[in-house]
Amino acid sequence: MTFPLLPQPASVEPAAGHFLLNPRVTVDATPQQSRVVGALLGVVALPSTDAHLTVRLDDSLPTEGYQLTVTPERVTILVGTDAALPWALQTLRQLMPDEVFGAPVITPQPVPCCTITDSPRFGWRGGMIDVARHFLPFADLLRLVDQLAAHKFNRLHLHLADDQGWRFESLKYPELTRVGACRPETLHPYHGTDRTPHGGYYSQAQLRRLVSHAASRGITVVPELDFPGHASAALAAYPQHGVEGFAVGHPATGFGVLENVLNLDDDCLAFVFDLFDELLDVFPSQWIHIGGDEVPRTQWRESEASQQRAAQLGLTSVEELQPWFTRQLVNHLRARGRTPIGWDEVADDGPVAGLVCHAWRSADKALPSARAGGEVIVAPVQGTYLDYYPSDLPTEQWCIGGPTPTRTVYEFNPTDGFEDVADRVIGTQFQLWTEYVASMSRVEYLIWPRACALGEVAWSTPEGRSWDEFSTRLAAHTRRLDAAGINHRPQEGPLPWQRGGHGRQSRGPHQN
Repeated sequence: MTFPLLPQPASVEPAAGHFLLNPRVTVDATPQQSRVVGALLGVVALPSTDAHLTVRLDDSLPTEGYQLTVTPERVTILVGTDAALPWALQTLRQLMPDEVFGAPVITPQPVPCCTITDSPRFGWRGGMIDVARHFLPFADLLRLVDQLAAHKFNRLHLHLADDQGWRFESLKYPELTRVGACRPETLHPYHGTDRTPHGGYYSQAQLRRLVSHAASRGITVVPELDFPGHASAALAAYPQHGVEGFAVGHPATGFGVLENVLNLDDDCLAFVFDLFDELLDVFPSQWIHIGGDEVPRTQWRESEASQQRAAQLGLTSVEELQPWFTRQLVNHLRARGRTPIGWDEVADDGPVAGLVCHAWRSADKALPSARAGGEVIVAPVQGTYLDYYPSDLPTEQWCIGGPTPTRTVYEFNPTDGFEDVADRVIGTQFQLWTEYVASMSRVEYLIWPRACALGEVAWSTPEGRSWDEFSTRLAAHTRRLDAAGINHRPQEGPLPWQRGGHGRQSRGPHQN
């Protein structure tokens, strides 16, 4: 007997018989563990010392490691720490009929007897959603958390600010949401303007609820404010922090790498620190993303004030302003007990002590940081950017690059090229930038099932990995996605209505 589990566990030992999981299951566990059992299994968890489901700590297991044993009489879950319990329960869900992914358990559900021992390959298994280019309603973020948790992802990287919109409520700087959260229109590179304002932001109360919801499912929400570039929305709200002579009237309506940057004077630095302090108050995450990608230095070069600022700081030129700023922000966050993460450009001038390097342009951009002893997240465009086309069919909707089909994602290995410093690779994640993604339905189409493949890359060991074998399990798993109402793409090939060679969608040329 085999089970189509995803990601693939380390060890599965089937046994004869079934256990019937009732909607009102008796649980022998701590109150917090019982709440997690009830929330993730969709049952009423009733405390009992003579229980049908038992949770116990076993310090011989890894932090996120578990052993799940199902017999006809009971379910026993051993966990290294409570961090492993959500993953054991997600495996238990996959052992049940597909319908449990779409509704709470209201009738007894058969669970095949087995013993499963498992733990993840990486401690960082993430997904990034860009809510700055296109805002997603709060309920959609909760829905995305549930989908990630079902695939044993443990990080939601939330890109909260960019040129096109500011999404984090600042109580100290209210103009960021009054002015910076809404752009007057969206200028599409292929079919022009939509002449429609687009905006929205998340209140601090909403974000705290998101953090709590995610934590109950084993996920840490990692926020990102991207500075000193990608700053047009912030500068539209507070123009005094921009470079003199380069006014920003409103958040950007188009996409691409814009030249608007912070001026990095003392008042600007205080502004940035204030915002990150507010962020820390809302997000308890150990990790805080500081952005730092795609920072043109054109405005600094053309600004006498910026040249004077560089000289005042003892820098040789404005070219050193960004690495100086990065060090100030890293020191600020580390003094508050947090670990900063930056896109790999922040290490272009050399590894940054105390910062996790997030490689996106190519995996090898993180090598200098890893060899200097720093931790790195390996998530390059080649294999983890899910805003790229999922196929090369001319009937796919607009995307920004690619194609990156599911098989390409599955064959990605985060430690390739890092053999001498593999222990510095803490994990990987997918990125979904939303220049071309304006709805949750589209988010789901681009993420699933490709993130199913990355989930296995991040969780399971690569030894003996087979695309053909994975494809068989994925075909079964897509029935669970269907039951959950997820608008996933078929795992490979054309959509059903495309098979005759006639499509009803259109796109432009591939962008790279």
